[in-house]
Amino acid sequence: MISEELREYNLQNEAAQRDLDKLDAEELHLDELLNKKQDTLQMLQLQCDKNGAENQRQQQLSEECKQRIEDLVSKIQEEKLKHRKQRMEFEKALEELMEKHKGLWEFHVRNVLSESV
Repeated sequence: MISEELREYNLQNEAAQRDLDKLDAEELHLDELLNKKQDTLQMLQLQCDKNGAENQRQQQLSEECKQRIEDLVSKIQEEKLKHRKQRMEFEKALEELMEKHKGLWEFHVRNVLSESV
């Protein structure tokens, strides 16, 4: 009976050892898997940080470009107004000159007519 109990104990011991070996192998596999996933996570976090920095740089560059465009549009508007004002001043001066010329011409024509009469 003791020998039968001993044999049963040995069988249970061997089964428990196989279960332990399987659990050790599974633990090793899970540790390797965890390490790979942690490495991947770290790599993705670095890539995310890099992309975030690049996005921020591009956003800043975009804002600077928008500001330069706004400044240029403002300068263009100022130049248009300046040219319009110059054109209006020129047209006014031209009208005044034409009136003076007309007056001189009329005066000259009257003098010529009065001399010929």
